[in-house]
Order: sequence, then C-alpha cells, then structure tokens
Amino acid sequence: MKRVLWFAPTLFGLIFCLGSLTACQTPDTLLPKVTVTAASPPLRIGLSDCASEFGHLVDRDLPQNVSLAEIQLIQGNDRTLLEDLKEGFLDAALVYHVPDKEEHWFNPVALDGLVFIVHPDNSTLDIGLAEATALFAGSVLDWSTIGGPELEVKLISHEPGAGARIILEERLMAELPIAGSSMIASSGESLRSNVLMEPGAIGYSMMGNSKDMKALTVEGITAIPANTTDQSYPLTAPLYFVSSGEPDGELRGFLAWLQSPEGQAKIGEKYGQIR
Repeated sequence: MKRVLWFAPTLFGLIFCLGSLTACQTPDTLLPKVTVTAASPPLRIGLSDCASEFGHLVDRDLPQNVSLAEIQLIQGNDRTLLEDLKEGFLDAALVYHVPDKEEHWFNPVALDGLVFIVHPDNSTLDIGLAEATALFAGSVLDWSTIGGPELEVKLISHEPGAGARIILEERLMAELPIAGSSMIASSGESLRSNVLMEPGAIGYSMMGNSKDMKALTVEGITAIPANTTDQSYPLTAPLYFVSSGEPDGELRGFLAWLQSPEGQAKIGEKYGQIR
C-alpha cells in the first residue's frame, strides 16, 4: 500500500542531538526549543474476507496524498469486524452487511455480486435463483435433477457471519437453513480450493474474489463489473464503508478517494462502480 508515514525522533536521538549541541556551544548560548510532532495513528480499516481483492486494489493504487496516516487493512469475518468496530478496535469496516443501520454511518463504495462457483469440468453453465435455493437447502442431490451432468452435489459453504453467506441467507434462503451436509470452509481461499478438488462441488463467492474460477451465470446474466454497475445481475450486492459516526479527518479523506472518479476507476477494474 502506498502510505505516507510520519516518524517522530526517538527520545534517545533527541538526547544525543541535544548533548552534541551543548558540547559545541559556550555556556551562555541558549539552545533552540525542539518540538516533537507525534506520528498520526494508523487508520484501522476492517476488510471482509470476501472482498480481499478490493484490498489489493486499494493497496496498489491509493495515492500518497490521500492520507497522512498509515492505513492498516485487517481482514476478517463481517460479523466479527462489525463487533470490533462497535468496541472501538477499528476506525471503519468494508463489509457487505449493515445489521443496525441506525447505529452505524455507512456509504457504498463498490457494487459486487454473489456468484456460484463450480468445478471446471461441470458442464452446467447457468443456474436459476430457485435452483440455487433448492441446492443449498439440500433438496437437490444430483446435478442431473436441474439439467446438469450425473454427478452427486457437494455443497461448500462459508462460515456463519461471512459476508457472502449473509447475502445468500438474506437474498435466497429466507427462512430456509443451509443444508447441514454442507462442508464449511474457514476462508474464501479454502472454499475455492475445495471446489476445485470435487467435480460435483458448488460453492459461492463474491464476483471480485472469483478470479480463475468457473462462475455460473444467474438467470442468464453474467457477473461482471458492467452488470453489477447497472445492477442487471440478479445478485448484485453493495460493499459498504461503515463507521460508528460520520467520518472526518483522514478517515473522511480515505472514503472520499474511494468514491472519487479516480478511486472508482480503479475499483471498476474488478467491481461495479457506484457512480
């Protein structure tokens, strides 16, 4: 990440410098006052595990003049990140879900999309919303039931509280639980690895994190930035910048860059743009 770091001199360094000045001056010479400016504390920004590629874009392209503070991106489960924000351990969080909109200040910074990923040898190309719901409810046991190959379905799911899982549960499952037979992956990387190992597997991810995976079209629409920007993709989902109150100072500067034309152009390489 391009950071602007401000370092304050150490106490030992000051003593050494002052000692050197004293040795070179006559006793009647007054030493100039030395003012020490503390470094700006780092901005602690939580980042959804399901949006790790968003972090790579920011890490690579954030201009040096955006903030005087170091920006620390801390990846984690969405639910955990929001708890850490509430407890004051984070300055802000980039997540897919805002549980209590009255207690948080939030603004979208990108438009992502929930995608269904399968093994590259699976001949299935498209899935309907009702079919996806039936699959993850455990009602479909073989791909041939929904027009696919004769393969046993293997469900792979994110852990509770993960951003992609929250979207799946709220947008598709409603009151239906995710099948108990699902394998629970500890991370997005683990989920993708397990899908590649099992011909009949289906998992879900976010569009921005699905590089090199076979993602099914949903209701005939492909998950690409253009289709989440205009929200024609059925499972488009915003990535939110969430803070405890309206951001100010360097935190506001960071958000302003994310929403600026320059920032949105960078984000648009892998995500839909909000403007």
